[in-house]
Amino acid sequence: MKIKSMFLKNIKPLAILLIVSFFLSSCNSSPNLNALPLLNGYWEIASVETDKGKEIEYKFNETVDYFELTAKNGVRTKVKPKLDGTFIKTNDAEGFTAKMQDDKLTLIYKTTWDTWSETILYLNDSKLVTQNDQGIRYTYNRFKGYLDNVETN
Repeated sequence: MKIKSMFLKNIKPLAILLIVSFFLSSCNSSPNLNALPLLNGYWEIASVETDKGKEIEYKFNETVDYFELTAKNGVRTKVKPKLDGTFIKTNDAEGFTAKMQDDKLTLIYKTTWDTWSETILYLNDSKLVTQNDQGIRYTYNRFKGYLDNVETN
């Protein structure tokens, strides 16, 4: 009887510890520099949310963003997908540098005309969420071809 009582007394703290550990491990933390390779490839805008909470959804995109990184430096280029799975490159290319700023993964863009940044809020192999300096949030999905829904690389 004493063993059973001791077991029940010790199981409560263990159960609480396990529940708290599970909760903390299931929370998504912000991406860091180790997540950068996931950014490589083609991304299609799915929605935009303004700083006032208005959301605009995109059902079809004529262009998609192509990210190409080497270490912490990269280029984001607008490309036009074709039905055969190839792309037409546009003249819209922006160089960027990835940095950790205030514990957040940030892309700092620089062109001849402007400099701005976007914070990566979420990044995995199929979804990307960024937020710009004005608080506008962009949600992207990994681009899949128009006809066969197969990811292009």
